[in-house]
Amino acid sequence: LNAEVCNKVVESVDDAADWVRSTFLFTRIRKNPQLYGLGHQKPDNEVVSGFLNEKLRAAFQELTAAGIVEFDSDGLVVTALKPSQIMSRFMLKLDTIKKILEMPLDANLDDILHTLSTTVELIR
Repeated sequence: LNAEVCNKVVESVDDAADWVRSTFLFTRIRKNPQLYGLGHQKPDNEVVSGFLNEKLRAAFQELTAAGIVEFDSDGLVVTALKPSQIMSRFMLKLDTIKKILEMPLDANLDDILHTLSTTVELIR
């Protein structure tokens, strides 16, 4: 979701809902709803959309709380902040950018290397 906001594919909550309906995830949920906790029967598009809209809301809240994106005063238009651009450009996971943002501004090289060496991107 962050990459889509950063690349201006998603610029609002409505854009996000439209975008997610065009993803392979939408198709996978319809084909295998049990895997996603939606029961055994094939759900209709409205049920899948509602499920994904809840996931989008939670993801937007997490990105906003972490200072990755921000919404306008109406809460409709989303904008990528600098951490969003860094996260997208270097394909960083949310936990990694959170660790980086939590580092003190006066962190020394040892602190920076320690923080980066504990990220999932480098552990693998």
